[in-house]
Amino acid sequence: MTGHGWLMMIKTLQKKYIYSAMIAVTIVMVIYIAAINILNVYSAGHDAEKTMQLIIAEETQSAPADRAPKGSGNAARPEEANQDDKLSFVPAKPDDKPSLSPAKPETAAIRESLAPEQYFTVTVNNDGEITEKDFSHIAQMTEEEAYALLEKVLQNGGKTGIADGYRFQKIETPSMERRYLFLDSRQQQAAIFRTLIVTLAVSALTWVLTLLLVIFFSRRAIAPVAENIERQKQFVTDAGHEIKTPLAIIQSNADVLELHVGSNKWIDNIRSQITRLSSLTQELLMLSRMEESATGLMSVSFDAGSALLEALSPFRESAQIRGIRIHEDIPGGMTVVCPRDAYLRLLSILFENAVKYTGDGGNITVILKRSGNDIVIIQKNDTAAEMSGDPDRLFDRFYRSDQARTQSNGGIGIGLSVARALSAQLGGSIHAEYIGDHEIMFTVRVRGSRARLSGSESVKKDRRDAQNQS
Repeated sequence: MTGHGWLMMIKTLQKKYIYSAMIAVTIVMVIYIAAINILNVYSAGHDAEKTMQLIIAEETQSAPADRAPKGSGNAARPEEANQDDKLSFVPAKPDDKPSLSPAKPETAAIRESLAPEQYFTVTVNNDGEITEKDFSHIAQMTEEEAYALLEKVLQNGGKTGIADGYRFQKIETPSMERRYLFLDSRQQQAAIFRTLIVTLAVSALTWVLTLLLVIFFSRRAIAPVAENIERQKQFVTDAGHEIKTPLAIIQSNADVLELHVGSNKWIDNIRSQITRLSSLTQELLMLSRMEESATGLMSVSFDAGSALLEALSPFRESAQIRGIRIHEDIPGGMTVVCPRDAYLRLLSILFENAVKYTGDGGNITVILKRSGNDIVIIQKNDTAAEMSGDPDRLFDRFYRSDQARTQSNGGIGIGLSVARALSAQLGGSIHAEYIGDHEIMFTVRVRGSRARLSGSESVKKDRRDAQNQS
């Protein structure tokens, strides 16, 4: 392998190694970030729920005197009662004297644990009027803000949830009134957000550092693999050149033998196998050269439809002799930029394969179309035998389907492997698909990165051969 080919192979393997390693690292980091933040949100929610239950326990165990007096301090003022809000505050009756009984010991313990918490409660009757409120456990909270928050909760009709950074819960009461507890969880939510930002930042930094380390060690990691691949390719190249000499000698001896004893079936068999082995050697050498210099072909601009017809032309006569009908849907005006020889060679392999394995009187369909910025070539053909197995395996070297791909058809089992290598040189792909039991379809796509479509697409023409129709 040349120095340039070696460097290209190293770079290709290195990119694949880095790509695979970083995908794995990215997946692990996404799981890590998700796990930490989900657990953090769950823990925060669990703590908040526990706090709210303690508050509810404190509220239910406390005597009325333990809470803010219903009519003191923030009793309803006339101007507040006449506001446009749906909510209004109804003060306690004068004869409703609060109880002055001392708090129970367990209530005092709960209060001590809830000292740093910020919360308030509001009670609403069936008419939407506020009958009781307690702002003694929260600072920097105006009545207007509390009423607006309560009205938002009432409109949504929820029994529990989060509104404007406050967790709320409806407290069951013996009376028909609705009592709501609001717990300030804004700091808690800010802490959750900070944890998310920190984990994202640390993970991003770790990802970058990991990428640098993978790039640094990747060349050393893939060196043994690259050397092994190089030895295999060099073996194929050397073996192919070595086989040429004995083949030429066998061919010469067969010619001399035919001059002495005349033509017979044994000499014909020798010639047939020589031809077969020569074709196999040439295909193997072609594959080896393409793999060594995948980027060495020059791209040119040409009409994709005209080139397709050019590649199809040599197979019309052999198809006509066997009664095979060729159906075409090949519009003009598609200009593609890619290696023209590789394009023609790829199509020739497909058409040769189609004519070879289509039964007498069968059909071959060739379609050229555009798909976004790509061009797509579809070639379908009937098959004499039933198709089975994985169609993608048809592109493996020396693979033969027991029913459809036999030596009796003259194939050597490497043509479609060459086609796949050629599609890679075109910057595209090739795929096979079975349509029923007796039809196969090959789809070739030349990617937008190597293809450019220009000009207006002409009206699609049916270029069926008149003799094939008959």
